[in-house]
Amino acid sequence: MTLLPLAYRVRKRMGLSRRLQDAASEIHVLAPEERNRRRAAISLPAQLDRIRAVQSDTSLAYEQARLSADEISHTPTRAFLLKDAWYIDGVVFAGHAREPQVPERESLISLERTTHLDRAAFSSSLVGSQYFGHHVVDDSATALLASQFGPVFRAPARAVRSWPHAAGYRHRLGIDAPELAKARIAEAWVFEDWGMTGHRRDRLVKLRKTLRDAPGPRRGHGVFLRRRGSGAARLLANEPQIEERLAGLGFDIVDPTHDSLDSILARCRDARVVVGVEGSALAHGFLGCAPDATFLVLQHPYRFNNVWKDFTDALGMRYAYLVGEGQRDSFRIPPDELCATLDLLAA
Repeated sequence: MTLLPLAYRVRKRMGLSRRLQDAASEIHVLAPEERNRRRAAISLPAQLDRIRAVQSDTSLAYEQARLSADEISHTPTRAFLLKDAWYIDGVVFAGHAREPQVPERESLISLERTTHLDRAAFSSSLVGSQYFGHHVVDDSATALLASQFGPVFRAPARAVRSWPHAAGYRHRLGIDAPELAKARIAEAWVFEDWGMTGHRRDRLVKLRKTLRDAPGPRRGHGVFLRRRGSGAARLLANEPQIEERLAGLGFDIVDPTHDSLDSILARCRDARVVVGVEGSALAHGFLGCAPDATFLVLQHPYRFNNVWKDFTDALGMRYAYLVGEGQRDSFRIPPDELCATLDLLAA
């Protein structure tokens, strides 16, 4: 039994908690801060006027900056060594610091059996334990990094277990990272790995190369990633109409909710244009598309977010967006505006 989670909360109330970097015995800077310039997003005129709200963890100013051709600063890629650490329910504890890798609260009093490890390196992240796209892209890239520091483990995240293709991606990418529930660890490594430094870009390229070694049935085509109301609430009310229009233009219609991983990877491989509602399903396209591909992201007017712009910028791809019209529970994309945006990409 350990009372560590309860003790941490008491110390936090007393102002005695510490930041992760302050608790680390060693900090390795694997890539320093970098500055480079974004690539301007492509869109029809007045798209930003349709925005009614942004996703909860961002701001309109930040999203506008993402879409611009302004300079951006990328945070360093760093590794932290934590000695005599505990890992409880997806949370790292060390030296009065707490680092959650899952959104759920850990048990205040842990009665689970404790595993004792000499060394462990953790690939999970808080966002990767909540969103499929971050899990198969971000956490997979971090797993490549973590494997250089010790045996890799991942958090016991509830959501990850429910995603039908998550295990398949880990297998294909050669990521051996079993879940760890509770452990006492002599040396635990955790990572700051979200800045698009050259170190991280190289790992993203490696992930894509691993999945794109075998040729697909087509090259230079377009794919539409069907959503069908899956994931967070971004219901595209006229999705069948959009599918029909894109199919008429020669696009493959990919349904991640029903298609096998083999089928998804084969049909996304070497696609030049990836179209889909903003969200995690776009990870399928990102991992398989051509190196010079363009993303056309369909945006809910009440959940505007351009996280995939960070990834397309990092790998030199193009990014376009189209904001729909509707209410909080659903939205529509005008088919003629979709075609007009595709014309911009061909210009």
